[in-house]
Amino acid sequence: MSALLAQLRGYSRLGGSGSELPTTAEKQQQQQQQSLIRLGAHKRLVRVVVGLGVLCFLAYTCPPIDKETRRLGGSPGFYYLENVWYNNRTFHAYSSLPDALPKQDETLSALGFVVAEHAREQAPDVCFAGTTLFLNEGAGDAWSGMYHYYHFAAENVLGGLAAMATWAGARDLVLGKGMGKGKHGAARDRYVPDQIIVPWDNRWHDVYGMNDMVVEGIWNDQHLGPDQWAVLEEDMEGSDGWIYFERIVIVDRWAAHRHSPQVEKWYKMAAGIFEEHHQPHFFSGARNRLLHHYDIHPRKPSDPQQIVYIDRQNSDRKLPDATHTELLRQLETFSETERVDFRYLKLEDMSPRDQIEAVARASIMLGVHGNGLTHELWLPEDSTVIELWPPHSFQRDYECVATVLGHEYVAIRNDSIYTKQQQTSHTKGPDELHSGTPILLDVPFFMSVLKGLVRG
Repeated sequence: MSALLAQLRGYSRLGGSGSELPTTAEKQQQQQQQSLIRLGAHKRLVRVVVGLGVLCFLAYTCPPIDKETRRLGGSPGFYYLENVWYNNRTFHAYSSLPDALPKQDETLSALGFVVAEHAREQAPDVCFAGTTLFLNEGAGDAWSGMYHYYHFAAENVLGGLAAMATWAGARDLVLGKGMGKGKHGAARDRYVPDQIIVPWDNRWHDVYGMNDMVVEGIWNDQHLGPDQWAVLEEDMEGSDGWIYFERIVIVDRWAAHRHSPQVEKWYKMAAGIFEEHHQPHFFSGARNRLLHHYDIHPRKPSDPQQIVYIDRQNSDRKLPDATHTELLRQLETFSETERVDFRYLKLEDMSPRDQIEAVARASIMLGVHGNGLTHELWLPEDSTVIELWPPHSFQRDYECVATVLGHEYVAIRNDSIYTKQQQTSHTKGPDELHSGTPILLDVPFFMSVLKGLVRG
């Protein structure tokens, strides 16, 4: 995980043409010894323990940076800023028009956010070039959802990329040649951050390993976790050290809740940023990068349609057993008569990689409301998500993700479609999602809906 710190070489892009990167032999030699971290002009010595060994990296002095801070895009809890400094748990912005920048309460929680009219003249000690995705969840004592695949990937990460896609100027970014390429040569994308920092909550390593899959797949080794961030903080704390971010998306759950009516209504932290205007296909770069990293081939136009059914029968939120059996029978028959592929997934029996591969070529993904539907992140953009609901329940977890990703979303309650208009005006009813009551489904009605979707 320390590879990102290894490449903090002043104000040159990570992996770019600033300072020469060490050869493979040099890296191996460095990894066999306890090496030095040089931070800025202070030349302080720090040892970073990662996993079982001590890895090394160098961060050279940054040049003076006197550019004003700009708000590039985003919304409360998901602001996208340019030219931001950090020191002693406080972000610093500089602008001759301070009212044009977001307020602290709109930006983050548990940390400081200071806006001044004059920029610093002293060079920072560490520079993060390009765009950094900074997930501030867990900075204070408030509840953190970082341990959960949906909250981490579909809210924090997807919401952060959606914030980047609200900036029209991203289309004019000049991306360096050959820089930031992943394991399989996936090119840099203007809507994929150059690095991700998860500074506070070690629980982001979820028990199923999905969050690690997401971070490694999109950013390879260009990420910092709480342990590596703590090294920077500890080293800076007693010596007035400063960190500079060329561009940064600060993601903060509770800032979004405080200032977005949609977030408060639905209790979904990214509901507000998802409703902002975005550049089209903004998530395709991240999706393609992850699929390339794990050698997963996406669906081709010539491939037959594929239906994926996610089974939740081992949970307390499930179909009646007889209904489940009949649904499987009819889906298998339908796949033969309509010449479509059908895949039946029991996610608990599959590795994280196999789960993603199973949905990456799907045309239609269906299942009872649950965490497995978070895999809609890896569906092609022209796919359909069908979510099965109890009679009085509805939440926007997977609907808002489907909408921002360009999927068609269909909510079914037993023998009827819960329309978009009904979803928008929904008010909270009985909590049937956690009651253990089986979810009824009229299978013939469902199959008629499915047939219409497949036949177009």
